[in-house]
Amino acid sequence: MTVTVSAGAAYHPAVTDPGHRPANGPDRVLRAVADGPLGPYPLLEAAFCWNERRPVGWRRLGPAPIGPTGPLPVVQTEQPIAAARMTRLLTTMTWAVSVPVGVATPLARIEVTAEAYHRVLRALAGAWRDGRRMLASPDLAAAHYPAALAVWRMAALLASPDPAAGVLTFSVTTPAAALLRSAAPVLALPHTVVERGVRSTVIRVDRPALFRRLLVDLDPPAFAGRVGVRRPGGRVPTAVAG
Repeated sequence: MTVTVSAGAAYHPAVTDPGHRPANGPDRVLRAVADGPLGPYPLLEAAFCWNERRPVGWRRLGPAPIGPTGPLPVVQTEQPIAAARMTRLLTTMTWAVSVPVGVATPLARIEVTAEAYHRVLRALAGAWRDGRRMLASPDLAAAHYPAALAVWRMAALLASPDPAAGVLTFSVTTPAAALLRSAAPVLALPHTVVERGVRSTVIRVDRPALFRRLLVDLDPPAFAGRVGVRRPGGRVPTAVAG
């Protein structure tokens, strides 16, 4: 079975409508975030996912294929909510589809048409370069709150379940870890580097603090004023249990 999303699809109103807000369980919060607005930096968020979950054997930039061919994979992930979000993000510029890989696994590929594939990769590569410039340091990230939120949003959706209560643990590439660490101060996210390698880094973040930041942009009036931590511009984010 495949699930397609049309370009510009709106988020599901049940995410934030009164009486339909998600429970405090981490899975339901993350589903709400995945279904929420795409924000001002959809390509940066998509580029973060692409950087972290490019499939083995992905086609690098080069001549477009000659003759008819099927859809090509841009991203492959075991997190269904990340796959759904990535599909929506890509539909801001082209048709995209989430395709299950096998029956007994949650693994999914997000594919685009062969005709659009190279254009999509160029756009994602450009957004990734722009994001690394905007979030190159905490001082620069302070001027780009929505971009900082975008990379942490996708990181949360890609994270594997963590048995430790109250935290989320990310294993990301070292360049992605640098973006997350630069973006963390403007979002007021307590985090620690658990393990650092040449190619990958493991980061652990306070889950309630991260969820507060992610949910406030879904429904600011519903959550405002419940915690005295302000975001840039004076808006007060909300409290949710982690």
